[in-house]
Amino acid sequence: MAGKATTSIKLDRDVKDRLDHIAERQQRSAHWLMKQAISEYVERTERREQFARDADDALLEYDRTGLHLTHVEVESWFEKVLSGEKTDLPECHS
Repeated sequence: MAGKATTSIKLDRDVKDRLDHIAERQQRSAHWLMKQAISEYVERTERREQFARDADDALLEYDRTGLHLTHVEVESWFEKVLSGEKTDLPECHS
């Protein structure tokens, strides 16, 4: 299990009051809500950054190979998937 680190933040009074009200309604501590919010923000930001890296890598791969699927090909495949049909993704082409 990872170690724990202590930090402190200064909140505007209005935000702190709103946080306290939410904590009371949800029967959680303000501390728990802040930890949850920060964890969710970090996870979301890391996923967004990874998505951007993956998109950059995909563009480099396309530039290198020219392999792709058209929008129509992907849409047709996706409609089959949504209807429950087991189907493989079409082969990429140049």
